[in-house]
Amino acid sequence: MILGKKNIFLILVCFFSANFAFSQEQIGLKMSNYGGVNSIGINPAWSANGPYKWDLNIVSLGAFFDNDYLFVQKGSLLKFLLKSNSIIPNPAIKKPKGNIEKPVFYNYEDRYKTYDLYQNLTILGPAFMYNFPNHSVGISYNIKEVFYLHEIAKDFGYYYFSDSATTKMVTGPLRTGVMTWGELGFNYAGVVMNNGLQELTVGLTAKYLMGFDAVVGKSNEESVIVKIDEGVKLASGNVDLNYATNYAYDYEAEDWKYKLNRNGNGFGLDFGIAYTNKLTTVDQPHKFKIGVSILDVGRIKYFKNATTTKYVRNDTVTFMNDDFKEVRDIDLFIDKVGQIAYGDSNALRTGTTFTSWLPTALSVQADFAVRENVYISAFGMMRMPRKGLGVDRENIIAVTPRYEKRKWEVGVPIVLYDFKRPRMGAYARLWNVTIGTDNFLSWFIPVPKWSGTDFYIGFKVNPKEEIDYLRSKKRGKAPKNFRCPKF
Repeated sequence: MILGKKNIFLILVCFFSANFAFSQEQIGLKMSNYGGVNSIGINPAWSANGPYKWDLNIVSLGAFFDNDYLFVQKGSLLKFLLKSNSIIPNPAIKKPKGNIEKPVFYNYEDRYKTYDLYQNLTILGPAFMYNFPNHSVGISYNIKEVFYLHEIAKDFGYYYFSDSATTKMVTGPLRTGVMTWGELGFNYAGVVMNNGLQELTVGLTAKYLMGFDAVVGKSNEESVIVKIDEGVKLASGNVDLNYATNYAYDYEAEDWKYKLNRNGNGFGLDFGIAYTNKLTTVDQPHKFKIGVSILDVGRIKYFKNATTTKYVRNDTVTFMNDDFKEVRDIDLFIDKVGQIAYGDSNALRTGTTFTSWLPTALSVQADFAVRENVYISAFGMMRMPRKGLGVDRENIIAVTPRYEKRKWEVGVPIVLYDFKRPRMGAYARLWNVTIGTDNFLSWFIPVPKWSGTDFYIGFKVNPKEEIDYLRSKKRGKAPKNFRCPKF
């Protein structure tokens, strides 16, 4: 796209004020007792001794977008899709041209806090799991794309930045990253303790990682940006930025091109443990079940189409809009910054290999049987700190009441996203087809500020009959000599 008058603003926001992460966890696909191979994604031990002899995921797709910078007034996903041609800026931003019947307005949040933008796409392709007595093995292939702008400085709010009286904006030291990669995972889960009433399972997923695209970096100190006519002045800067991408702009054809290539590889691990209490008086798989897992421990080394850069200046450098009017890709952008700041287009480039860390997270799961076919699950995800460059995961807490049977299932997740955004979801499964969202109201019901949505859908195949030894109906009385195990 052609960079307009605010190109310097957009470039510097992305360059100095970004952070990226995962954005939703597809609770309906993974926390169910019928989750099968999909449950491996939250805990490698969660699906061991499940209800099926085998489980084959054909494809599962999840997409998410949300932000607190831009919103549609009185909007919903349905309204957005049906009236996409009628969405125009609020008259306070720009006077509309011509007459549009029943227009839908978009607007910007005012300057009162930092801003966030979240987006991801996850595809679980063919995935298979086989259950032996007290053991299970599985194989899966995922493609993941992650985008997360976190804590954009409030000085870059639209109204404050656009105000003619605004001259100075301050942004703090932050991390940045966006990544697309594939995962070939091999899962094993085994029962290490089982006395008929209690069960302890451990699981491990080893993953071969294929890195496709990545942009990761950090600004190491606070930066001051001064707005001038048709440009900005950067008072100081200390930034590390590494990238490897299959995107390329054909300047002769004036068109973007993308050719999928593996630009790096690496290894990752998921580890989990699950405890199941089966002392239930009804025909259910457990009375309660709890688990803890550490996900996405690993990194990808990029060595093809890879560039590392570093910008360090303690004096003021002026960047004008006209300097970037022909910029279409990140390579030319780096050339321009180097030429302006140092008089050398290659001055920022420092190497051709780099490492990007996965979004490591600690996850806690719990599932309680309320009565026959009725459950309440609890799920928590918290990102773990890291020193190197890479991508981060989100923080999320969810409580989900559900009614489940072999043929169908429904649930209503109550989600607290990033510890500050409450929302209500819904999902349904009919046999082996699941569709759901962690933000149901955003689909159909107009809200004052519609800022995003999400959905997931999954198709799988498994046997019609459940495994008898996994769902014994003779429960409720412990043996006379039964004692709780000591840990």
